[in-house]
Amino acid sequence: AALNPVSQMLTMPRMDLIIGSYGAALTFGAFMHSGVVIELFPPLPHSSTMLCTGGWDTNSYTVYGGLAKQSGQRHACLVSDHHPDMGELRPWRDMPIRVNILQ
Repeated sequence: AALNPVSQMLTMPRMDLIIGSYGAALTFGAFMHSGVVIELFPPLPHSSTMLCTGGWDTNSYTVYGGLAKQSGQRHACLVSDHHPDMGELRPWRDMPIRVNILQ
């Protein structure tokens, strides 16, 4: 059975890694004692690249990078490769995320 939001929050101190696409669920990382937040981002138009700079602890002024910094977590943001078949006008929440985890 799925955990309700309060139960999810209460399990976080036992976790040390959270991986997810850009969204509110990443805020649960603030409740880990220490750990890593890996944020997966859909392909970004050139005008929005400031939302996610690839690498470790390079996004201290973004929503989830800043939250990770303030709560003592490591943070990495991985941006999906842009594929021509996706189109830039498609809603970003509907875009598939494909990242290179070896970067």
